[in-house]
Amino acid sequence: MIIVKLQKHQLILRCVCLDHITASYKPYLLKLALLAAVYAVFAKISISFFSVNGWVSIVWPCSGLALAALLIGGKKYWPGVFIGALLGSFMTGNPLAISTFIALGNTLEALAGFWLLARNRHFDLVLKDPKNYFIVGAAGMVSSCVSAVIGTGALRLSGPLTAQDYLSIGLNWWQGDFLGIVLMAPLILVWRQPPIGWFKADRVLETIACFGLSWLFGQIIFLGWFNDVLEPMLGFWMFVFLVWGAVRFESHGALLILLVIAVQGLLGLIRHVGYFGAGDFHKGVANFWFYTLVSSAIGSVLASILPHASFGSGKNGGNGLHRCGRGAIFSRQITLPCY
Repeated sequence: MIIVKLQKHQLILRCVCLDHITASYKPYLLKLALLAAVYAVFAKISISFFSVNGWVSIVWPCSGLALAALLIGGKKYWPGVFIGALLGSFMTGNPLAISTFIALGNTLEALAGFWLLARNRHFDLVLKDPKNYFIVGAAGMVSSCVSAVIGTGALRLSGPLTAQDYLSIGLNWWQGDFLGIVLMAPLILVWRQPPIGWFKADRVLETIACFGLSWLFGQIIFLGWFNDVLEPMLGFWMFVFLVWGAVRFESHGALLILLVIAVQGLLGLIRHVGYFGAGDFHKGVANFWFYTLVSSAIGSVLASILPHASFGSGKNGGNGLHRCGRGAIFSRQITLPCY
């Protein structure tokens, strides 16, 4: 009888422990599944609509999504990146073997970017200093090489890619991943905290005017609206709204306008209309890449400097930020998760 009771108690204890472990891992598994699903959808859309040659996209937002997910949640979310990349590549028609190598490259790219940023003591997830954007860009420039080398190598070894196209496809792969990191990673890191006060009574009209006019001018410039009435407008007009968004709406505003510019420019390029799509397609792709990269750098710097230069209300020279000891940049510094 004593042995039977002990066995029953052990069985109950095991069931309780199993339920506790399952409950503790449930949020993690749900976030993992969400990351994989969003990654796969982005991959499918990017290759289906924004691919130059059927293999790589002009911009690869998945790279920025993956890096931001690891920076926010920790490197334990790498399986979500791998599963999402595998599903996304498989859904675009790649064989399972090629999809596996591509997913491996995308995962190692995200881990490499995480490793570079996690070990940089000057990097701050809050992104309140312009150097943080350049640190992200530098890490993306290096880590994108990992995915480009592994992905193009898999295509070359499996046969679909010829030796003549290897370098050009590899360069396009690197460009798309790098631009995706520059655009998406800061956007996600900043917008995980929603903006405050945009729709208060004293600011709602300015909010609508800034982003509404930015969208309208983007449609005119990049998608050729009213070209039968108006002469084609130059792309530098969008910098007016980029400065407006950076000064009045800080990083949230600048990054949102950058996203709108990138989407409108891509759509115009694919449809062969507007500022990037009206001429030679390959020149348009190069112009779009450099224009978006420069816009991202300018917008990020302006959003970090201008709102705090003379318009802030902090106690330390108007910027509200201060150094807080050796090894820490600002008092609002967030520590990277390294698990």
